[in-house]
Amino acid sequence: HKSILPYWYFDQCGSNVYSACLDFQIPHTLFALDAGAARDEFQVFRWDGIKRSFAAHNQDQNLRSAMRNSTVWIYELFAKEIGEDKARRYLKQIDYGNADPSTSNGDYWIDGNLAIAAQEQIAFLRKLYHNELPFRVKHQRLVKDLMIVEAGRNWILRAKTGWEGRMGWWVGWVE
Repeated sequence: HKSILPYWYFDQCGSNVYSACLDFQIPHTLFALDAGAARDEFQVFRWDGIKRSFAAHNQDQNLRSAMRNSTVWIYELFAKEIGEDKARRYLKQIDYGNADPSTSNGDYWIDGNLAIAAQEQIAFLRKLYHNELPFRVKHQRLVKDLMIVEAGRNWILRAKTGWEGRMGWWVGWVE
């Protein structure tokens, strides 16, 4: 029997809301694939030449490296191409937190108004796990493949980290 067992640390009821942080790359990748901002895991996004503090960000990227390295500039490109109105529609379609992609400064998933509770994050992950999100199944499977952190003979860990300076997420599941 396969199921996702919820676990959260500190927030006992899982209902406090927090910035989505970089674990938002999970739904954001689905948005990018659906909107055509990304074609597939092989598409190369050319580095813009801007030196960033994390060396892995200072090179060309694809979806796999962008997810693994939490490459913010790739997701900034996606956000620009998708736009705030379409992002809001996507967020509402998947019932993701407060579905508010507005920001006065910075990236809406880090510095903006987008906020989500642990319970909502788990509900989203359950839908992704079962390919029940309103996106093509092949895109949901691709995102799950991009989330693989480690695998053994009889198990796979799919997860994503997120950190915004005060609070961090580590979301995912073991199969």
